Amino acid sequence: MSRLVFFTNGSNEQSAYCWGNRIAERMGMPIDIPFAEIRPDDMLMFIKCSFKNIDYIVSHAKKVFFVVGCGWRSFHKFVRPKITLVMTTPRARDVYRKYYPNNEVIWIPLAHSNYENLVRPLNRPVKKIVFSGTRSSFPDKEWAEFKQKIEAKGFEIVRAITPYDVPRKGEECRVFCRDLWLNNDIAVSFRRTISAKKGHVELRLKPPNKLHGAGSVMVPSVAYPEVCFKENYDKPGCFLPANTIDEMVEQCCRLRDDKGLYAQIATQAYNDASPYHIDKIIPYYEELLCE
Repeated sequence: MSRLVFFTNGSNEQSAYCWGNRIAERMGMPIDIPFAEIRPDDMLMFIKCSFKNIDYIVSHAKKVFFVVGCGWRSFHKFVRPKITLVMTTPRARDVYRKYYPNNEVIWIPLAHSNYENLVRPLNRPVKKIVFSGTRSSFPDKEWAEFKQKIEAKGFEIVRAITPYDVPRKGEECRVFCRDLWLNNDIAVSFRRTISAKKGHVELRLKPPNKLHGAGSVMVPSVAYPEVCFKENYDKPGCFLPANTIDEMVEQCCRLRDDKGLYAQIATQAYNDASPYHIDKIIPYYEELLCE
């Protein structure tokens, strides 16, 4: 019987951990084994890494997958026609099929961090606002304006900047992110563009991780409607849009003051996040073993 063998190059960085360690653990599959232990009928899943002797590996393994995500710039030099590229959104899958017409390109969703299915009580007072992510997701200038205006409305705010305030390693990071959403009441994001440093990441291809993370614990989001938020959903109401900082403040106040609206958006966000629980992602990987 074929195995799905995961490789992260020994990384415990968060994306490698979520795509590699936890999925392999749930499936009972090996991870980061020595090259000599690879079998001819193994299917290999590379998480943003590769062996230097990739041509030999492709010719000797049953199948090779590259989990590209949206920001692994160096993967291009490793692509061979027999390698299957794994994207994290349907849009990214469709775009990369055009980039690599000679390769199979598939979509496997990225699981959110709330493995335990914990949820925020709907009857808790709405007073805490949280932002978690890179500065490009809520730039300093806009954040300073938002902070001043939202605190004047009586809110408490928390800002966790990756990688400075957010742990980057494994289980510690997963639990930190889950609890960050769980212990606050509204999640915010205001990314209109992306920094030059991260210009390789196309916003339209990114998965809406922030919406999934907050929604999984029934916390609604207020956000600039960046393209990955809009184009990866069929259903309206997964977050409240805000095109300016004043609109951001207004939408947060609406959620605090209108319990019915809060429950509506929180429930929709939860429903949208539910398909991204790790237990519902595992079947995507199990299906690969049936090929």
